Parts: sequence; structure tokens; C-alpha cells
Amino acid sequence: MDGVCKYYVWKDGEHADADGFFDYKDALNYAIENGADEIEKTIWNTELAYQSREPADNFEVVWKKGE
Repeated sequence: MDGVCKYYVWKDGEHADADGFFDYKDALNYAIENGADEIEKTIWNTELAYQSREPADNFEVVWKKGE
């Protein structure tokens, strides 16, 4: 695995999940069940960067409530 991608659920400007999700469908189900506002895809370019808790390299909102 070259990089790592995780999905984080946001509600009212704060993280609504405990530790993010590796699967988009799991994040989406959690977001809908918990009335969240959006899901952010977070990408680290390498597994080592993720494991070392370095800042992510890219962020992208992939779901917004009502869109």
C-alpha cells in the first residue's frame, strides 16, 4: 500500500467520529445515522507518513448533507 485514505465525519464543525473510516460507505452510513454535515476524505501519500502521525497531504470534502 503506497498511501492511506481515511474518511472523517463532521457535524457542526467538529469531528463526529472517533477515529475516521477506511471505507467510504461506512463513513456515509455513520454520517446519515448521526445527522452529520459532511465527510472529508483525508489522504497521506505514504503509509509511513500515516503511521508516523504526520499531517495529511490532501483533504477533500466528498459528501455534504443535502447535496
